[in-house]
Amino acid sequence: MYYNVIMDTLIRSVKYIENQRLKDSGHHKHADYQLLYIKKGNIEITINDRKCIVNSPSVILLNPSIQHNIAHTSDDYTRYIVSINPIQAEKVLDKNIIYMLKYLHLSNDNIFNLKENETNSIEICLSNIFLEQKNTNSLKDIFKNNLLSIILVILYRKIENNIIIPSKTILEVQKYIEQNLSEDLTLVNLAQKF
Repeated sequence: MYYNVIMDTLIRSVKYIENQRLKDSGHHKHADYQLLYIKKGNIEITINDRKCIVNSPSVILLNPSIQHNIAHTSDDYTRYIVSINPIQAEKVLDKNIIYMLKYLHLSNDNIFNLKENETNSIEICLSNIFLEQKNTNSLKDIFKNNLLSIILVILYRKIENNIIIPSKTILEVQKYIEQNLSEDLTLVNLAQKF
């Protein structure tokens, strides 16, 4: 079974895929942050040329700069895939969570092996996020955002001492580049400005 719901809020899309074989997509990256929860089965993921076998239950967090390729190694591969809008994330998520999403790849901590209590909490949140998509209540986005925040806090607590956060100057340069992508930026101009 394959279910997909797309929207333009913090959670741009939620997919629940049960026992469906993956098509080889080759190395690729996404415009959004991606949270992949492996509920059942095993996969082999290549993240920026680093191969890992990931067993369920696990979460993989990917930011838009991370090239990856996924191949499943078991036939009963069931997963949730949540695409998180980076622009909305900057507006509504705590700065520590944003740092985790943006800079997690610097410490090679993209893969989270989960304990039983973490698995239970994350599965409850993900299934409710998915079910909430059909709700027409005006407060559904707040509810979904809070559920996603719970998941991200659980993950953050697992690695908070390992996150490598670039210096303030690098963060300022990155922000400037992101805000001025349409301009002709050079290293000389950036060096003069910063």
